[in-house]
Amino acid sequence: MKKIIISLIIILVIYFILVFKYQLRLNNDYTIQQVDNPNYQIIENIIESRSPTIITGLLNNLLSLYQLNNLVDIGCNDTITIKKNIVEQEETILLDMTLKQYIDFITNKQNKINKNYYWSEDLDFLKKHSLDKPLHQFFSNYFQNTKLFSSTALWIGPNGSKTGLHYDLDYINLLCQISGKKKIYLFSPSQQQYMYISNKYDPGAKLSMVDFWNQDLQQYPLFKEAKYIEIILNPGQILVIPPYWWHCVENIDTNIAISYRLETPFSIITKTPELGKLILHKCGLYKNKNCICCNK
Repeated sequence: MKKIIISLIIILVIYFILVFKYQLRLNNDYTIQQVDNPNYQIIENIIESRSPTIITGLLNNLLSLYQLNNLVDIGCNDTITIKKNIVEQEETILLDMTLKQYIDFITNKQNKINKNYYWSEDLDFLKKHSLDKPLHQFFSNYFQNTKLFSSTALWIGPNGSKTGLHYDLDYINLLCQISGKKKIYLFSPSQQQYMYISNKYDPGAKLSMVDFWNQDLQQYPLFKEAKYIEIILNPGQILVIPPYWWHCVENIDTNIAISYRLETPFSIITKTPELGKLILHKCGLYKNKNCICCNK
């Protein structure tokens, strides 16, 4: 019994060391770095610094592959799921349509889009059509010395579509801007005391109850104390978003972006509780219908 107790203590100590190394090590400095065409070592230093950073000059040869015309040619009849509002703070309303129907709708200037109509964070489309492979191959040049698990998510939305206020837990989160521009509002982890954390479930993220574009300061009075910076992300640029940095996003023009996320085996271990919640949610046993992924 004594040996079992000692083993459990050692396991817990190792676990908390990993949590501190991969999750709880924070940087609250609002200085945004910008680097052009960095090499492997510079990117490693950026990730280690936990500082939001704009990277330019890396994506130029990949941009043409992910333009609207090419995506529609490849998957025009795919059924996709659209979020009709800002699901992070509002009730979740989802709509299914084909990719061609969606692109025709958001690019038709005669359509007055008064809802979000955002094809956001699609985790399957790029992988289904092997469009994730060029990204994996490209980024492997910069993360080659560490065994990492990588994933991609596609974001396409019309002018004015938004992602609500939240933070992500990803060890490495690269927001790659393909087409259009994004206006991004970044809040450091030190601002969490003003964020009014929501109980709505978003796998891999935490949500705020505050609608940034329709702030109710009577209900959430502390939010007026929150400090943030605003940046514009242009096509070809990559924004490195460290864990626990709160952010919300507004699209400018018809917009395409790809999130490229990476985890190490050790950073995955630190997320064991979150993986458990995800499994329970998929089984309908945790936050059923109180999430961003199921219709209310």
